[in-house]
Amino acid sequence: MITWGMISLLSCLFTFSNPYPVLGQLRPLSISDPISSQINLFSPPPQVSNVGNIYAASVRLDGYELFKVTAIDSLKNDTESSLLSASQLAFIRAQLVENELKGIVSNHLYGGRFKQGFQKETLTVTVSQRNGATVIIAYDDDKLRERQIVTVTEQDAQFYGYSVQNWAIRLADIIKMALIRSQLERSFPYFINKLLLSLVIIAVAIALSWVILSWQKKLREKRLALLAEEPINELVLSPSELSSIKEDLSMAAQQSKFFKVREKQQQFSRKLELIRLKRRLFQSAQIIILLVSLISIIELFPWTRWISSEFLQKPFMVLMVVLGNGVIIRLSSIFIDRYTQTLIEEASICPLVCSDAGTSQRRASRLSTIGEISKHFIFWAFTGISLIVSLDILGLPVKALLTGAGVLGIAISLVAQSFIKDLINGIQILRQDRYVVGDFIQVEDTWGLVEGFSLTITQIRGTQGRLTTVPNGDIRVVHNLTKEWARVDIYIKVSHDTDIDLAMKVMQQTAQKMQQDPEWGCLIIEPTVVMGVHNLDHTGVEIQYWMKTKPTQQWSVGREYRRRLKLAFEEKEIHLGIPQQSVVIPNSSPLIEIKDNGVN
Repeated sequence: MITWGMISLLSCLFTFSNPYPVLGQLRPLSISDPISSQINLFSPPPQVSNVGNIYAASVRLDGYELFKVTAIDSLKNDTESSLLSASQLAFIRAQLVENELKGIVSNHLYGGRFKQGFQKETLTVTVSQRNGATVIIAYDDDKLRERQIVTVTEQDAQFYGYSVQNWAIRLADIIKMALIRSQLERSFPYFINKLLLSLVIIAVAIALSWVILSWQKKLREKRLALLAEEPINELVLSPSELSSIKEDLSMAAQQSKFFKVREKQQQFSRKLELIRLKRRLFQSAQIIILLVSLISIIELFPWTRWISSEFLQKPFMVLMVVLGNGVIIRLSSIFIDRYTQTLIEEASICPLVCSDAGTSQRRASRLSTIGEISKHFIFWAFTGISLIVSLDILGLPVKALLTGAGVLGIAISLVAQSFIKDLINGIQILRQDRYVVGDFIQVEDTWGLVEGFSLTITQIRGTQGRLTTVPNGDIRVVHNLTKEWARVDIYIKVSHDTDIDLAMKVMQQTAQKMQQDPEWGCLIIEPTVVMGVHNLDHTGVEIQYWMKTKPTQQWSVGREYRRRLKLAFEEKEIHLGIPQQSVVIPNSSPLIEIKDNGVN
């Protein structure tokens, strides 16, 4: 309500303010007048456009563009050529014509805010010849003396595709209609009519804003309810669940818990992102209603219409680009999430067909990782595009800025070589599928679960819940413990007096029984292989054994196999190797004699 009250107050202030306090006293300006001193002599004014070597500047009255006046380099005389360019001359011509039109509209001889500046019935706008030039003049039969408005040049006529005489006649009609319209808009009935229309616009805007605010309130309540259902502490792995790395029995459970929590996080994020999108749409709608209402009210009155054309139109367009960019980014994020979820659901069918849940889960992790990176890429891409479009709307030299940005980018790349290195290596990691979010990896001395991945950094959750951030450029050698499959490498030492063939047979039988167990058989991918005698030393005979398992299952399978093998060895009376050492005691005869005499 306060906002719309301010709009009403501003509209009234603009309405009863006079933007042309002394225009009725203006005289025709020349290049030596102060207006020319305000022109930048080194760049054309932003209001000037050019076609080839012809520069054209718009002539406006009450915010409406009436026509354009032109200038070319050949029009400049020797005195002017040392000071002004053709674009600046066109701009000055437009300002001179505007001053004449404003002086006619606000003719002070009639007096009063709602008094006419000329007699509409007797207003004459005609073409005349003065000093060999075609000019447009205006006068009436009352108090408006003859005023020369504009000189029609050959370039003006060529710009519109007319002859000088035909364009002058057409231009006289345009000017007359514009002057009559300007006088009509300054009449008291017109003012009352537009003031009532302004109140209607304000009332409609307030009603629409109230509806949008009520919808926003419902969305806010829905968001709070969603946050209450999904506490943040349930979405984070506790440090105790990742307290041990390497050969830990709970490694597979940790990864499974991570995937479940990550899926829950993604579902929560999708719901929250949809609410944010709706809120952004409602906020954008409210801002658009506010600005459209303000511009509509300003456009109603001739005293304020110039504000819209000079100051509000381009910023409004820039604001629309910014709001549209935000909405597009939100929509693209939701689209990527849903498309990724569809692909993940298709991948989840794989366990029913090929009994390969690990491959399905890894594909889902890879798709999620690519989806997150795609959202970041789209964010920066659309942000850059919206920035370029905004600069172009504001009339800034986009090409020059892009060229400067390219040179600056080269300079920055020379300084930020580490960033470029991280980016390139991150792309290679993703392309070569070295690891994805959810894998257990080792990078030098850092072990843990890949909890976050971008094109520049990798985040690893390790012991005691510690989160280690590693730049991708520093990752040269990475050990992935959970990609596609794993293997249990078992080395068992038996005593020298053991029947080696029997020991190997017992090991093979134990592995076969374990493979037939429904609980453990699904974790073993291929039949086990006894490699044979791996080493022979004073401690015993070492037998090597391989067992291929699913990712993250090698430690649990290995522990269970060792437990069963221990029981099988006891049953067959197979003894493990014991270190043997011979001790020689010199002069042992006295000790034997003391023992024989019963002396301790």
